[in-house]
Amino acid sequence: MFRIVLSVLILSYFLGTLWFVLTKQTTHTPDEYTFYNEYGLKDLTDMENLSTVVYFIFTTLSTIGFGDFNPKSEIERTLMTFILLIGVACFSYIMAEFISILLEVQSLTKANEESEKLSSWILLLKKYNKNKPLPPDMI
Repeated sequence: MFRIVLSVLILSYFLGTLWFVLTKQTTHTPDEYTFYNEYGLKDLTDMENLSTVVYFIFTTLSTIGFGDFNPKSEIERTLMTFILLIGVACFSYIMAEFISILLEVQSLTKANEESEKLSSWILLLKKYNKNKPLPPDMI
């Protein structure tokens, strides 16, 4: 489970950093209508930039998409399309891993339930055998 959470955070960090670099490189003038200019990333500290773009990428990839941040120019929309394709593939892999963990836990629980039923059955047999040990061929 820890590995899955770590994978999501790392994916969001790297795609967010990629998004920041790409939007900064595609912004040519200070008055251009782009993500970088619209949300004032040039005026923020590195940590504020990082938190903004990681938040944007995480909400976008997880399909929450609150709408508070979005690509502004045609170039950014095109770039976001490719980032989303990468993100969907990675999130699909992460969800497959999560489902396999759940199935493994479920199979372990089912095996424990069956062994508990068998133990109960053996105790019931001992009870009807007046608490004498059961013959080996009955176990």
